[in-house]
Amino acid sequence: LLANLKISESRLKSIIDARRQPKPFDEESKVAEKYASMSVEDRAFAILYDLGLIENNIDPRDPNYDHSSDDEICEHSNTPRD
Repeated sequence: LLANLKISESRLKSIIDARRQPKPFDEESKVAEKYASMSVEDRAFAILYDLGLIENNIDPRDPNYDHSSDDEICEHSNTPRD
C-alpha cells in the first residue's frame, strides 16, 4: 500500500514509527498526550494520518495544484448500490 503512494522518506519513517508496536511506556504517554487535547473528529483524522491510512489532499486553489488529471473518472467506487 505505502509503495504506491508518492510520499517523502521522512513521512514514510514517521508512518513506520507510528505503526511500531509495542511502544515503550514513555513513548505511549507522549502519543496519548498528543491526542488528548483534540476533538474526537480531529483525533480520528490525526490517528489515521499518522498511521498512513489517509493522506492530506492538496487544495485545488493552490497554485501548485496539478489539474491535468481532474477529468479522469475513478474506476472504483465505494458508493453502495441499491
